[in-house]
Amino acid sequence: MNKFVKNLLCGAGMGVAIIVPGMSGGSVAAITRIYEGIIESISNLFKDFKKSFMFLLPVIIGVVAGLVIVFFPIRLALQYAPFPTMMLFAGLIIGTLPFQFKDGLHAGFKPQYIASILIPMAVIIGIGFIPGMGSADLSMDMPTWQYVAVFAIGILVAAAFMVPGISGSMILFILGYYSPILDLFTGAQGTAGHCILVLVILLVGALIGIFCVARLMKVFLNRFPKGSYWAITGFIVGSIVTMFVVFPSDYPDAVYDTMQISCAVALIVVGLVGGFLLTFYASKWQDKPLLPAKKAKLEQMKAKMDGTVHDVESTPDGPAAELPAEKKKHAAHHTK
Repeated sequence: MNKFVKNLLCGAGMGVAIIVPGMSGGSVAAITRIYEGIIESISNLFKDFKKSFMFLLPVIIGVVAGLVIVFFPIRLALQYAPFPTMMLFAGLIIGTLPFQFKDGLHAGFKPQYIASILIPMAVIIGIGFIPGMGSADLSMDMPTWQYVAVFAIGILVAAAFMVPGISGSMILFILGYYSPILDLFTGAQGTAGHCILVLVILLVGALIGIFCVARLMKVFLNRFPKGSYWAITGFIVGSIVTMFVVFPSDYPDAVYDTMQISCAVALIVVGLVGGFLLTFYASKWQDKPLLPAKKAKLEQMKAKMDGTVHDVESTPDGPAAELPAEKKKHAAHHTK
């Protein structure tokens, strides 16, 4: 599949995850194996702008498209059938776990990595038990300090978005900003100018949060590659539990009649199959699992020390041919 289209579809999945409480855009990126590419591109945006921008462009378009296309359908589904809808998304995440653990075992596993799994799981599940703080006031009469709070919320949610397993929408729910921010898109909080101003402040904070967290995650991925991978897995597993922890408080009016339960069972099966197929085809799209670039650099350095690295030299007979470094130096000496 074309890389642009692949990143576009992965970005669309991340956009959908933004809306659903308990789901994480970072998890979708990790599951579809573009997470490391996103971290590298954001971190190197000013060093290698063209390459980084071309990687991020389809992801950004996909996030916006996914957010816009499913915004109202997801809201309606969560309003009239929250339990079956949540079961669908839970099934999608669970269906990806076999490939997640397979890639982790392929990367390597040691007993100490158990802590790398359990600690993130405990953190994510613990966040789910934090009680909500009520609804924030983002109307035209909002106090001045609320604009600063919106900026800080943008940083926090972006940080949550970049860490797999942490749901930005769940953080908004806990802090009481989820519904007020959604109302900004519909104009329910006041005039168009006021809604746009608040959203711009939120966006600026989000951009700062994304750059800061991307650099931090790059450090972890480079210095602690295997431990970071298992931590990401722990975040993802913990997010599944958290979805069910926050569900009763987020949807107190949910109905559990025969029809709703039957639909929930059917949809979780659909989600399991869909998640499995998603990661199966994602593994075909990607040449390798999520592993930091440092491993490749270390292997290259080792190859140089062993004298096995080959350089490319053009030949008059046609395309460039690969020659050992020592032979190339010898040829250059005779040419002189």
